[in-house]
Amino acid sequence: MQTFTVYIVDYLKREKLPIGKVIERREKNRPNNLLGLLTVARKNFAIRPEEAFNVVLEKNVLMGP
Repeated sequence: MQTFTVYIVDYLKREKLPIGKVIERREKNRPNNLLGLLTVARKNFAIRPEEAFNVVLEKNVLMGP
């Protein structure tokens, strides 16, 4: 399972504000995994349809020593 942080982007102020997380539970890699997760994130976190284009994903990567 991988965790992706969901951000809303303000392009005028050049800011990314975290608003939630999405967990990918698929074990096999499929061609549309990220597109499906982005669709889920936009449905869950965008209040209005105009805001859907400002919702983006970023993969959480744990950095080791």
